[in-house]
Amino acid sequence: MKTVKFSRTREHRELMLRNLATSLVLYEKIKTTHAKAKAVKILVEKMITRAKKNDLSSSRKLQEFFTDVNAVKKIREELIKTFANRPSGFIRVARLGFRAGDSAPMSQVELIMPHKKAVKKEAETIVSKKGKVTIRTKTSGSKVEVAEKIAKTKKEKITKKPAIAIKTIKKTEDKKGWLDRVSGTGLGKKFSQATKKIWTKRTTSK
Repeated sequence: MKTVKFSRTREHRELMLRNLATSLVLYEKIKTTHAKAKAVKILVEKMITRAKKNDLSSSRKLQEFFTDVNAVKKIREELIKTFANRPSGFIRVARLGFRAGDSAPMSQVELIMPHKKAVKKEAETIVSKKGKVTIRTKTSGSKVEVAEKIAKTKKEKITKKPAIAIKTIKKTEDKKGWLDRVSGTGLGKKFSQATKKIWTKRTTSK
């Protein structure tokens, strides 16, 4: 069987693939070149099928292969249960296109986790500052409850009090005379007391 050398020595190639396999088990999804993706897929599927035996020799092989103990724990505690009824085909490889630097074909390797796909989507209402209501879907129920509480508080805050306050200010300003409104400005300071008296007489006579 022909083996891809990846322009590396044997020790370097084996350690690279072991690291990729460990990160795939831990994070359930990695992005790499298509050649490395195919090599990692074969190795991880072999390790999962070997772990299904659940004996001492299989556990020792897993500890020798993976560079992190948490990856071995995840396979023995979680992945064996999820893939119990599946004899093979634990990993999916999807092409992503070509890399920008050297145009190498890239692929995404991910574990097929059927139990994580069946998640109920619930709606949440979000109220903006202007009062617009938008509906979005959320996967977890706790976040939806929090979003509803936030929406209720925002609805309570959005009232017509500031608009009423602006109207009352305008009414009070209209009741005031022109001289009172201008007195605080630079033009009002230039007026003499005589002009102020004349203006007040005219306004009071009307």
